[in-house]
Amino acid sequence: MVNPGAFQGAWKAFLMGEKEFYSQAVDDGFVAEAVAKIQLRYFKRFPIDLPEEEDPSPEDLAAVDDDAIEPDYQEPDPEKMTSKEYEEAMEKLGSRQRKIAFHRGQIKCWLAYQARTPCNVWRKTQCAEIEKQVKIVAAEKSIRKSGLAALRDKIVKEMYGQLPEEERRKWRFTTEQESVRLRKHRRQKCWVHLQQHLKTVKGWKASFIAGGPEPAHEGKLNIISIHSGKMTGDIPLEFGTLEHEGYKKHFLPMYGCFLKKCYFYDSDRRMPCSCTETRG
Repeated sequence: MVNPGAFQGAWKAFLMGEKEFYSQAVDDGFVAEAVAKIQLRYFKRFPIDLPEEEDPSPEDLAAVDDDAIEPDYQEPDPEKMTSKEYEEAMEKLGSRQRKIAFHRGQIKCWLAYQARTPCNVWRKTQCAEIEKQVKIVAAEKSIRKSGLAALRDKIVKEMYGQLPEEERRKWRFTTEQESVRLRKHRRQKCWVHLQQHLKTVKGWKASFIAGGPEPAHEGKLNIISIHSGKMTGDIPLEFGTLEHEGYKKHFLPMYGCFLKKCYFYDSDRRMPCSCTETRG
Protein backbone atom coordinates (compact mmCIF):
# COMPACT_ATOMS: atom_id res chain seq x y z
CA MET A 1 0.00 0.00 0.00
CA VAL A 2 1.26 3.48 -0.87
CA ASN A 3 2.30 5.74 1.97
CA PRO A 4 -0.54 8.30 2.20
CA GLY A 5 2.03 10.90 3.26
CA ALA A 6 4.23 10.43 0.18
CA PHE A 7 2.90 13.68 -1.30
CA GLN A 8 2.64 16.96 0.59
CA GLY A 9 2.02 20.63 -0.13
CA ALA A 10 1.56 21.63 -3.77
CA TRP A 11 2.45 18.09 -4.86
CA LYS A 12 -0.53 16.65 -2.98
CA ALA A 13 -2.81 19.55 -3.96
CA PHE A 14 -2.17 18.78 -7.63
CA LEU A 15 -3.02 15.08 -7.23
CA MET A 16 -6.13 15.92 -5.23
CA GLY A 17 -7.28 17.99 -8.18
CA GLU A 18 -6.79 15.01 -10.51
CA LYS A 19 -8.95 12.58 -8.49
CA GLU A 20 -12.15 13.41 -10.37
CA PHE A 21 -10.46 12.89 -13.75
CA TYR A 22 -9.05 9.56 -12.54
CA SER A 23 -12.39 8.45 -11.09
CA GLN A 24 -14.13 9.12 -14.41
CA ALA A 25 -11.44 7.11 -16.20
CA VAL A 26 -12.13 4.18 -13.86
CA ASP A 27 -15.81 4.34 -14.81
CA ASP A 28 -14.96 4.56 -18.52
CA GLY A 29 -12.35 1.78 -18.43
CA PHE A 30 -9.33 3.89 -19.39
CA VAL A 31 -7.32 3.84 -16.18
CA ALA A 32 -3.89 3.35 -17.77
CA GLU A 33 -4.37 6.30 -20.11
CA ALA A 34 -5.55 8.56 -17.27
CA VAL A 35 -2.61 7.61 -15.04
CA ALA A 36 -0.12 8.33 -17.85
CA LYS A 37 -1.61 11.76 -18.55
CA ILE A 38 -1.68 12.65 -14.85
CA GLN A 39 1.97 11.60 -14.59
CA LEU A 40 2.81 13.78 -17.58
CA ARG A 41 1.07 16.81 -16.07
CA TYR A 42 2.67 16.08 -12.69
CA PHE A 43 6.24 16.14 -14.01
CA LYS A 44 5.56 19.35 -15.95
CA ARG A 45 4.80 21.01 -12.62
CA PHE A 46 7.26 19.10 -10.46
CA PRO A 47 10.34 18.25 -12.58
CA ILE A 48 12.25 15.19 -11.47
CA ASP A 49 15.27 17.37 -10.60
CA LEU A 50 13.23 19.58 -8.24
CA PRO A 51 14.11 18.90 -4.57
CA GLU A 52 11.21 17.08 -2.88
CA GLU A 53 11.17 19.50 0.04
CA GLU A 54 10.79 22.48 -2.32
CA ASP A 55 7.39 23.59 -3.63
CA PRO A 56 7.34 25.44 -6.97
CA SER A 57 6.04 29.00 -6.73
CA PRO A 58 2.42 29.81 -7.67
CA GLU A 59 3.84 31.76 -10.62
CA ASP A 60 5.77 28.72 -11.85
CA LEU A 61 2.68 26.52 -11.58
CA ALA A 62 0.51 29.06 -13.38
CA ALA A 63 3.03 29.26 -16.22
CA VAL A 64 2.90 25.51 -16.98
CA ASP A 65 1.78 24.71 -20.52
CA ASP A 66 0.45 21.16 -20.70
CA ASP A 67 0.55 21.24 -24.51
CA ALA A 68 4.19 22.30 -24.77
CA ILE A 69 6.62 19.81 -26.33
CA GLU A 70 8.89 18.17 -23.79
CA PRO A 71 12.57 17.99 -24.81
CA ASP A 72 14.40 14.69 -24.51
CA TYR A 73 17.00 14.38 -21.78
CA GLN A 74 20.33 14.34 -23.58
CA GLU A 75 22.14 11.03 -23.24
CA PRO A 76 25.91 11.15 -22.68
CA ASP A 77 28.05 11.08 -25.82
CA PRO A 78 31.13 8.85 -25.34
CA GLU A 79 32.82 10.61 -28.27
CA LYS A 80 32.90 13.89 -26.34
CA MET A 81 33.90 12.57 -22.91
CA THR A 82 36.66 10.72 -21.18
CA SER A 83 35.88 7.19 -20.03
CA LYS A 84 35.47 8.37 -16.45
CA GLU A 85 33.20 11.29 -17.41
CA TYR A 86 31.05 8.98 -19.54
CA GLU A 87 30.76 6.41 -16.75
CA GLU A 88 29.71 9.10 -14.26
CA ALA A 89 27.22 10.59 -16.73
CA MET A 90 25.66 7.17 -17.40
CA GLU A 91 25.32 6.55 -13.67
CA LYS A 92 23.60 9.92 -13.31
CA LEU A 93 21.26 9.05 -16.19
CA GLY A 94 20.42 5.67 -14.69
CA SER A 95 19.73 7.26 -11.31
CA ARG A 96 17.43 9.79 -12.96
CA GLN A 97 15.50 7.10 -14.83
CA ARG A 98 15.08 5.03 -11.67
CA LYS A 99 13.81 8.09 -9.82
CA ILE A 100 11.25 8.78 -12.55
CA ALA A 101 10.05 5.17 -12.47
CA PHE A 102 9.77 5.28 -8.68
CA HIS A 103 7.70 8.48 -8.69
CA ARG A 104 5.46 7.16 -11.48
CA GLY A 105 4.80 4.09 -9.36
CA GLN A 106 4.01 6.26 -6.35
CA ILE A 107 1.51 8.32 -8.34
CA LYS A 108 -0.17 5.22 -9.75
CA CYS A 109 -0.52 3.62 -6.31
CA TRP A 110 -1.75 6.85 -4.70
CA LEU A 111 -4.47 7.29 -7.31
CA ALA A 112 -5.60 3.67 -7.08
CA TYR A 113 -5.72 3.82 -3.28
CA GLN A 114 -7.72 7.05 -3.31
CA ALA A 115 -10.18 5.72 -5.87
CA ARG A 116 -11.09 2.52 -4.09
CA THR A 117 -11.79 3.77 -0.56
CA PRO A 118 -15.43 3.34 0.57
CA CYS A 119 -15.63 7.10 1.08
CA ASN A 120 -14.72 7.82 -2.54
CA VAL A 121 -17.03 5.16 -3.94
CA TRP A 122 -19.86 6.71 -1.91
CA ARG A 123 -19.05 10.25 -3.06
CA LYS A 124 -19.80 9.34 -6.68
CA THR A 125 -23.46 8.96 -5.70
CA GLN A 126 -23.61 12.28 -3.86
CA CYS A 127 -22.04 14.72 -6.34
CA ALA A 128 -24.87 17.27 -6.31
CA GLU A 129 -25.13 17.44 -2.52
CA ILE A 130 -21.34 17.59 -2.11
CA GLU A 131 -21.00 20.46 -4.60
CA LYS A 132 -23.82 22.30 -2.87
CA GLN A 133 -21.96 22.13 0.44
CA VAL A 134 -18.66 23.09 -1.20
CA LYS A 135 -20.20 26.25 -2.68
CA ILE A 136 -21.73 27.23 0.66
CA VAL A 137 -18.52 26.76 2.66
CA ALA A 138 -16.33 28.31 -0.05
CA ALA A 139 -18.51 31.43 -0.08
CA GLU A 140 -18.59 31.67 3.72
CA LYS A 141 -14.81 31.31 4.08
CA SER A 142 -13.81 33.10 0.85
CA ILE A 143 -11.88 30.06 -0.39
CA ARG A 144 -10.22 30.50 -3.78
CA LYS A 145 -10.55 28.11 -6.68
CA SER A 146 -7.12 26.62 -5.96
CA GLY A 147 -8.36 25.48 -2.53
CA LEU A 148 -11.60 23.86 -3.67
CA ALA A 149 -10.14 20.38 -4.19
CA ALA A 150 -8.89 20.18 -0.59
CA LEU A 151 -12.16 21.66 0.70
CA ARG A 152 -14.20 19.17 -1.30
CA ASP A 153 -12.21 16.26 0.09
CA LYS A 154 -12.66 17.54 3.65
CA ILE A 155 -16.43 17.91 3.23
CA VAL A 156 -16.73 14.43 1.69
CA LYS A 157 -14.95 12.85 4.67
CA GLU A 158 -17.16 14.74 7.12
CA MET A 159 -20.38 13.78 5.32
CA TYR A 160 -19.32 10.14 5.01
CA GLY A 161 -18.34 10.04 8.68
CA GLN A 162 -21.87 11.06 9.64
CA LEU A 163 -23.42 8.02 7.92
CA PRO A 164 -24.78 5.20 10.14
CA GLU A 165 -22.39 2.27 10.61
CA GLU A 166 -24.73 -0.06 8.72
CA GLU A 167 -24.64 2.17 5.67
CA ARG A 168 -20.84 2.50 5.82
CA ARG A 169 -20.63 -1.29 5.99
CA LYS A 170 -22.67 -1.45 2.80
CA TRP A 171 -20.26 0.92 1.08
CA ARG A 172 -17.27 -1.14 2.20
CA PHE A 173 -18.83 -4.14 0.49
CA THR A 174 -19.57 -2.08 -2.62
CA THR A 175 -15.94 -0.94 -2.67
CA GLU A 176 -14.74 -4.53 -2.76
CA GLN A 177 -16.94 -5.12 -5.80
CA GLU A 178 -15.74 -1.88 -7.36
CA SER A 179 -12.10 -2.90 -7.12
CA VAL A 180 -12.84 -5.80 -9.44
CA ARG A 181 -13.56 -3.28 -12.21
CA LEU A 182 -10.04 -1.92 -11.88
CA ARG A 183 -8.58 -5.24 -13.02
CA LYS A 184 -8.46 -5.08 -16.75
CA HIS A 185 -9.37 -8.15 -18.76
CA ARG A 186 -6.44 -9.76 -20.52
CA ARG A 187 -6.28 -9.02 -24.22
CA GLN A 188 -7.01 -11.91 -26.57
CA LYS A 189 -3.68 -13.65 -27.26
CA CYS A 190 -3.96 -13.29 -31.01
CA TRP A 191 -3.69 -9.51 -30.63
CA VAL A 192 -0.98 -9.41 -27.99
CA HIS A 193 1.69 -10.69 -30.37
CA LEU A 194 0.73 -8.15 -33.02
CA GLN A 195 2.04 -5.29 -30.91
CA GLN A 196 5.49 -6.90 -30.88
CA HIS A 197 5.61 -6.75 -34.67
CA LEU A 198 4.22 -3.23 -35.05
CA LYS A 199 7.47 -1.29 -35.36
CA THR A 200 8.19 2.25 -36.42
CA VAL A 201 9.75 2.67 -39.86
CA LYS A 202 12.48 5.31 -40.33
CA GLY A 203 11.45 6.97 -37.08
CA TRP A 204 7.77 7.19 -38.05
CA LYS A 205 4.89 6.57 -35.64
CA ALA A 206 2.22 3.96 -36.35
CA SER A 207 -1.34 3.20 -35.24
CA PHE A 208 -3.32 0.03 -35.89
CA ILE A 209 -7.06 -0.36 -35.43
CA ALA A 210 -9.28 -3.39 -35.91
CA GLY A 211 -12.82 -4.25 -34.91
CA GLY A 212 -15.47 -6.93 -35.03
CA PRO A 213 -17.56 -9.35 -32.93
CA GLU A 214 -15.63 -10.67 -29.93
CA PRO A 215 -16.62 -14.21 -28.82
CA ALA A 216 -15.25 -13.62 -25.33
CA HIS A 217 -17.84 -10.88 -24.82
CA GLU A 218 -20.96 -12.56 -26.22
CA GLY A 219 -20.31 -11.37 -29.73
CA LYS A 220 -20.37 -7.68 -28.92
CA LEU A 221 -18.53 -5.46 -31.33
CA ASN A 222 -15.13 -4.53 -29.96
CA ILE A 223 -12.48 -2.17 -31.27
CA ILE A 224 -8.82 -2.92 -30.66
CA SER A 225 -6.22 -0.21 -31.17
CA ILE A 226 -2.43 -0.47 -30.92
CA HIS A 227 -0.09 2.50 -31.17
CA SER A 228 3.66 2.45 -31.71
CA GLY A 229 6.02 5.38 -31.25
CA LYS A 230 6.05 7.94 -28.46
CA MET A 231 6.56 11.67 -27.95
CA THR A 232 9.67 13.20 -26.42
CA GLY A 233 10.24 14.04 -22.75
CA ASP A 234 10.53 12.23 -19.42
CA ILE A 235 6.97 10.86 -19.70
CA PRO A 236 6.77 9.67 -23.33
CA LEU A 237 3.17 8.94 -24.34
CA GLU A 238 1.94 7.29 -27.52
CA PHE A 239 -0.79 8.79 -29.71
CA GLY A 240 -3.73 6.88 -28.22
CA THR A 241 -2.88 8.02 -24.70
CA LEU A 242 -1.91 11.63 -25.41
CA GLU A 243 -4.97 12.32 -27.58
CA HIS A 244 -7.32 9.95 -25.76
CA GLU A 245 -10.23 12.37 -25.36
CA GLY A 246 -10.36 13.42 -29.02
CA TYR A 247 -9.66 9.87 -30.21
CA LYS A 248 -12.55 8.52 -28.14
CA LYS A 249 -14.92 11.39 -28.95
CA HIS A 250 -14.37 11.67 -32.70
CA PHE A 251 -12.60 8.67 -34.23
CA LEU A 252 -14.05 5.71 -32.32
CA PRO A 253 -17.72 6.64 -32.99
CA MET A 254 -16.97 6.92 -36.73
CA TYR A 255 -15.22 3.56 -36.83
CA GLY A 256 -17.92 2.01 -34.65
CA CYS A 257 -20.57 3.24 -37.09
CA PHE A 258 -18.62 1.64 -39.93
CA LEU A 259 -18.38 -1.70 -38.09
CA LYS A 260 -22.13 -1.81 -37.49
CA LYS A 261 -22.61 -1.63 -41.25
CA CYS A 262 -20.19 -4.51 -41.82
CA TYR A 263 -21.84 -7.28 -39.80
CA PHE A 264 -25.12 -8.97 -40.60
CA TYR A 265 -27.94 -8.89 -38.07
CA ASP A 266 -30.92 -11.22 -38.40
CA SER A 267 -33.91 -12.18 -36.26
CA ASP A 268 -32.52 -15.63 -35.40
CA ARG A 269 -29.17 -14.44 -34.07
CA ARG A 270 -29.06 -10.77 -33.30
CA MET A 271 -25.55 -9.56 -32.67
CA PRO A 272 -25.21 -6.91 -29.93
CA CYS A 273 -24.63 -3.50 -31.50
CA SER A 274 -22.72 -1.67 -28.78
CA CYS A 275 -19.05 -0.94 -29.45
CA THR A 276 -16.34 -1.04 -26.81
CA GLU A 277 -12.61 -0.44 -27.19
CA THR A 278 -9.70 -2.56 -26.03
CA ARG A 279 -6.29 -0.91 -25.99
CA GLY A 280 -3.16 -2.79 -26.84
